[in-house]
Amino acid sequence: MLRKLAAKDRRFVDTLARVRKPKVKRPVIDGDRLLVTRGWAPPGSTKFFDAGDLRALSLADGSPVWEVTEEGTSGYEVGRLGEVIWWFGFFGEVTRLTRDGERLSRTELVTSSGKYDQFRSVQITPDAVVAATADSRLVWFADDGDISRTVELDGTAAWPAVAGGIVISGWNRWEGSACDGHFVGFDSQSGAQRWSVPADGYAQAADVIGAYARLLNSEGEARVVEAATGEGRKWSGPALGPILNSPTGPDEPIFALAKDPEVLVCLGPAPELSVRWQSTRLGAPGTSVCVVDDTVLVLTGDGRLSALDAADGSLGWQISLGAAKFGSPPESHVIGPGYLLGAPGQLVIAQGRSVAAYTLP
Repeated sequence: MLRKLAAKDRRFVDTLARVRKPKVKRPVIDGDRLLVTRGWAPPGSTKFFDAGDLRALSLADGSPVWEVTEEGTSGYEVGRLGEVIWWFGFFGEVTRLTRDGERLSRTELVTSSGKYDQFRSVQITPDAVVAATADSRLVWFADDGDISRTVELDGTAAWPAVAGGIVISGWNRWEGSACDGHFVGFDSQSGAQRWSVPADGYAQAADVIGAYARLLNSEGEARVVEAATGEGRKWSGPALGPILNSPTGPDEPIFALAKDPEVLVCLGPAPELSVRWQSTRLGAPGTSVCVVDDTVLVLTGDGRLSALDAADGSLGWQISLGAAKFGSPPESHVIGPGYLLGAPGQLVIAQGRSVAAYTLP
């Protein structure tokens, strides 16, 4: 098992200054750099978010390589395709930049009434760059950043996913106290609908597992289908939350939270998704998972990092990342979602107002 991380393993910690509603989103490792997008509201501001930035930091020591700041928006999602960086703002802004931080284009998404739309979720993949919006739309973006097509959904858009040339999104429409939810598959190039599957309740998330997709409703019930056709069956396993990792190979383990969000469940490959093990309670809901050799690292919402044995889920060690010995004052880590990113010999942790990089022992 991986040795317990110590303060000497931390290469740097980058903390957002004392502002209102600080939020660091999922970072991206880009070679020897770390792309970090953030949002905040300055003291005295009445807005939910008032500004955001995108920064490229050196993975060696956290020093800034370049920085782009936008007023009146918030950093929402960042990704890289080829030599182009895509940066999405919360209020419908899409900016393309070179890897040196030079702006190539900017597109602003508006609703049919002329107001700025908001992104609910974004997928940046070689097959498609697509976003689900608060205006119940799926929006595709061309290579030059312009909008290439728009699909109106029959209800509020859920988190989209892209698999095997298919864009999968859920939609939900309330009829009194009952929710009519569906998952729909669209051709990633033409936007044509290929299939539709009822969610049997509220459509919560679509998780991509190779050529398969796991369609999850809010009750933790799932259907495992072929992404290309939507054909599959209901999963007979226990109620689980969304998948926390992104398996790239057919034999890689898959991790999701149990109905008790403090318990991590390890699953086998699709389409069976057989349960391999369940962890003991982690002390707080898990938010992100990263596998390093024979160790499963789990970040919880209260800023703790737990190390589990990949073979059976037994707890090896647990540390609090907000502890003084790690050089981060407690206020630099707020309770909430966080992200773990693994790369050869290093680990990146983003949560609350901070992002930190560690050398793995």
